[in-house]
Amino acid sequence: PFGTTAINASSKGSGSGGNVTLLSRAGATTILGDVDTSSAGSSGGAIAAASAGDNGLYSILMGNLNTSGSAAGGSVLVVSQNSMGTAIGTITTQASGAGGVGGAVGIAALGALEVGNIDTTNTAASASGGAKSGSVFLSSGSTAIAAILAGDINAYNSANGSATGQAILIASGLITSGTITTAAGNSSVNPLHISLTTSIS
Repeated sequence: PFGTTAINASSKGSGSGGNVTLLSRAGATTILGDVDTSSAGSSGGAIAAASAGDNGLYSILMGNLNTSGSAAGGSVLVVSQNSMGTAIGTITTQASGAGGVGGAVGIAALGALEVGNIDTTNTAASASGGAKSGSVFLSSGSTAIAAILAGDINAYNSANGSATGQAILIASGLITSGTITTAAGNSSVNPLHISLTTSIS
């Protein structure tokens, strides 16, 4: 089992954020605080977490994740091979540079998945060629009423001209989420979905 309070591998200068990899074969992967691999002047580092075990309640339990960067947001990959739940706070993989690309988010959980707001957008005031939001993939093998419980998912900043990311949510049970923001035709939620807001764009 792996457990700690927080991890800060961020870069406040021109360097890239560090990469963080967390693996647990027996107990749960537990980070009670936040994980920050962001970079103020370059690319954010990647975060990868996997667990085959649990602590009796969760297989993976993590705070807020931030991989944002100027040139690019780092990717977030989380995999649970245990039927206990996976719970993660907010996930932010934004890119702030005019040509920056937001980091992709991929989470695959055998049990129920709970995650806060996800934002993968390019946040520049005016985007240039190649700028885009990262894509989001969430999946759960749970057949429960709360197979996936997610906050808002923002993978498109239409205001600055950057390209959209995609958002795909799939589960064996019910999916409940906040607003899912992508360009038209770039989001898919299957099979059963309840929106906490009025529409999916």
